[in-house]
Amino acid sequence: PRRGAGAPSRAAGGEEWNQLMHSAEQLVQAGRWEHALVKGTSALSLLDEAGGSPPLGRGRLLVAMGTAHEKLGSRGEALQAYREARAIFEAKGKMASKNGALLQMNIAFACQSVRGLGGEGGAEDAVSACAEFERACALLRKQGLLDGSVKGPEVLHRAGCLKAEVGRYEDAVADFRDARASLEQTNTLVSKLGVDVLEHLGDALGELGSTDGSVEALEQAVAILERKKKLESKRGALLLIKVGDALVELGYPEDAVNTYFDARDILRAAGKLHGVEAAGMLANLGSLQAELNSASRQDIRATLSSALELYREAGAEDTVEAASLLANLATLSMEAGDFAGALRDFRAAEATFAREAALDSAEGARLLIGLASALAELGLDEEAVVKFDRARTALRISGGLAGLAAVDLIGRLAELHLTAGRFDDALREAESGQLQVESSSDLVGTEEAGRIFSALGKALIESGDLDAALEFLERGRSALAAAGELEASRLGSELLGRLGDAWLLAGEFARARDDLDLARTSLLDSKLKRPADLAELLTKRGLARAELEDLPGAMQDHEEARTLLEEAGLLETIVAADVLSNLGIAKARSGSVEEALACFEASRDILEAEEMMVSPQGVGVLQNLGIAQAELGRAAEAEATYALARGILEELEAEEGTEELGRDR
Repeated sequence: PRRGAGAPSRAAGGEEWNQLMHSAEQLVQAGRWEHALVKGTSALSLLDEAGGSPPLGRGRLLVAMGTAHEKLGSRGEALQAYREARAIFEAKGKMASKNGALLQMNIAFACQSVRGLGGEGGAEDAVSACAEFERACALLRKQGLLDGSVKGPEVLHRAGCLKAEVGRYEDAVADFRDARASLEQTNTLVSKLGVDVLEHLGDALGELGSTDGSVEALEQAVAILERKKKLESKRGALLLIKVGDALVELGYPEDAVNTYFDARDILRAAGKLHGVEAAGMLANLGSLQAELNSASRQDIRATLSSALELYREAGAEDTVEAASLLANLATLSMEAGDFAGALRDFRAAEATFAREAALDSAEGARLLIGLASALAELGLDEEAVVKFDRARTALRISGGLAGLAAVDLIGRLAELHLTAGRFDDALREAESGQLQVESSSDLVGTEEAGRIFSALGKALIESGDLDAALEFLERGRSALAAAGELEASRLGSELLGRLGDAWLLAGEFARARDDLDLARTSLLDSKLKRPADLAELLTKRGLARAELEDLPGAMQDHEEARTLLEEAGLLETIVAADVLSNLGIAKARSGSVEEALACFEASRDILEAEEMMVSPQGVGVLQNLGIAQAELGRAAEAEATYALARGILEELEAEEGTEELGRDR
């Protein structure tokens, strides 16, 4: 360097210092990093001995030494050397030069590399690293070294990554787009850096809600890997997973499923189907298959179970993601009728959500609704109500009280009240759900709306308002049909069965028969075909057929219902009491009074065993039993049976009022 104020004199070793500095720079260029540091350290010692202000040459030497430290992995020492060099450049007014811009780029790179290190160089936070990159970009652009240069895209890419890390997604998108344009300008987009830039551009656009742009960028990255014949790799598979996730957000679940399949096949072929990314992909794949009904329940369960196993292998089974997956498996168990298994998995998932303070979220509310539903199916009504209330709290906190999940909750809670005989509570809940459905056109043609209208119709039947019940049940039919849940659906079968009940009570026996027939078909085609539900539909259809003078058809339905219950070991249940009573009526009408008597006695015995004689059902069975006894000439027995029936009816009227029992009387 040119001698000046503060430079070492010859006596202080100026010529020797010059030689050492040049030697260090040449060694760096030759890749002999350790030797370069030895020479550079000796040169700095000479300068320190001379004293005075540091010359610009010292700055050049520190840059060379910083490069050597970086190459040797000593990132902290590299950053320290670069920053000391920058102080000299600034003092000499040289930062606005080409060398100054390149020095600032090195500082930004080194600053990023030491972030998070607890050892050498300390830990630099993302904000300060962002500031270093912004300064580097400004200096490089001023020197014409940013756009269309070799290093420019890398600087822009790294700057964008840091900005995304601190939540500055709009600024990050701008940097990534500039990096892409620069790569295109130099015809180097088809490269590893090009894939990185496009992937991170897609990520940032996704964070901003620009899913279309995200998919476009990610698919462009996939196309580059495919062009370079590198798509069949873990990197390619992970990119495809991101594309699949974005397609789900865009509302293209079928395309997402195909993309996930591609990613799964690539990872499986490479023996790399491991880790949380693969687990999350399989979890999403299984959930989409269930939603689209595009695979058997057995295949879906296998996919979800594989995902759960991957979470366990990765030590991530106690995460919210794994717990959500467990809840999905529990839902499959519910659909298969394994309510005990569902309850076990829902409880395990709830424990994880509670531990991670994640229950007060939309996903937490969904889990709690599933848990409450499992409890309800197992007859644990009190705890089910508690969990439904907890789910309502979660929805309120997460801002979901006006959405689909809230309507689902209300409908399921109303059904729970119906099952428990709390008809006033059921009516109140169902009416609140009705108002919520009618407040949004997006909710009208949904499965959840169908459940609300079904529960409301049943509650109105119990209150005696048949006209209103029929109106809402028909609306429920339309909602479920629009949602594709009327046929091959337990929910659809239940609603159609309730329509059959309403038509029977209204004296519209042909309509009752037809809807009950549809209900039976829907249940037979559904995933959960419980014998008790089928038997109940059959015996009700038998009642309608009998009123239509189709006694052979009625007898066939009642007999089939009894056989179903007998084969399932359910001939001593309340449903069996109904079936036997109805079978007895059909046999009596056909002249087989002795057989009818046996049916009525069996029905009575079940009600007595279940302590259900003091009920409208008990009164009806005793009345029919008395008629059969009288027709067989057993007058004394008939009189005693009538007296017992009359006593029960009076007891019921005293408790509930004659008006409520008018129909049953």
